[in-house]
Order: sequence, then C-alpha cells, then structure tokens
Amino acid sequence: MQKSKHHLYTEVLAKRILPTDMDARAIQQEFQRLEAGFAGEIKLKQTLSDYFFKTDHHIFYNFECMNEKGYSHQMDAILVTPFFIVIFEVKLLSGVLFYKSAQHEFYRIHNDKRENFRNPLDQVYRHQLFLEQCLQKWQITIPVYFSLAIANQQAVLDESLENFPIFHISGVPKKTSISILQNPVQI
Repeated sequence: MQKSKHHLYTEVLAKRILPTDMDARAIQQEFQRLEAGFAGEIKLKQTLSDYFFKTDHHIFYNFECMNEKGYSHQMDAILVTPFFIVIFEVKLLSGVLFYKSAQHEFYRIHNDKRENFRNPLDQVYRHQLFLEQCLQKWQITIPVYFSLAIANQQAVLDESLENFPIFHISGVPKKTSISILQNPVQI
C-alpha cells in the first residue's frame, strides 16, 4: 500500500515547516486528514484480503491517474472482476453522518458540533463516470459501481444514508457482492 503523491508531499512539508509560518496549521490539518484517510485505506485492504471471492478478481489500491483535462483521480481501491468493477472510497469519519441528497450535502454531528464535508458520494461518483468513459473508449463493456466504506466503527450512519452505497468497512464483502449488484444507485 502506497501513499499518494499529495500525501507524501504534504508529509515532507509538515515535517519541515516552522510552527510560526502562517500556513503551518493548515498544512498540519491536511497532513492529519491524509494520515486518517491512509489508515482507513489500510483497514479496507485488511478487510478485503481476509475475504474469499467466488470469482477471479484483482484489487488495485491507491490508483492515481489524470483525466484528459488534467484533473487528478485518486481512487482508494478498485475491485475488478470478470462481471463488474467496484470503486471504493474510504472515510475514517466519526460522529453521526447525514446526507441531504437534494442538496448533495454531506455532514456530521460530532461533540454537538455540525460540520459539513465535501460530499464523498459525489467524489466517488466522479471516479465512476471517469472509469466508465475510459472503458467505453477501450470498447470494454462491464458495469462500474461505487461504494463508500466508513472505516470508523464508532461512526453512526443516519437513516438519510439508507438508499446509498455507504456502509461500515466490515460490511464491504457482503455489500459488494449483494447490494451493489441488486441496487445500483444514481446520486
């Protein structure tokens, strides 16, 4: 498992920046966010490595590439089987997680404080569209799905998330083989 280029650059910067620098706090926060994300990705890898798949498969971790417009796509994991592909986004979030689908608003309440986040469902959906476009160019026809795995077992998933492919990381093997195939979701 490798850290992304952005993670490596931020790590070096966090170690070298002086505490008195005006950007020090922001850089340290970004580094902590990346470290938490990497810890979640390791948990996903452990979960998937302990699972017996009934078909041939390959898993790519921390897949990074650029689209034609020069924008980056960093996918935490991609499960490729002869029948479907699943893109995993992993989040190590705590608190109670909520989603307002009409507004594409993802937020949590933690320690009586509400905090909005960049919507991870939109993020992984963007990766799905990109991968579908690539496969179409290569004339490969295979369904591409996505799921959001929450790596913190203490996190609580609100009912507002019930109709979306989001679940605790321990449910990844079962949900990947059942729910995604039976209920593909459009956000």
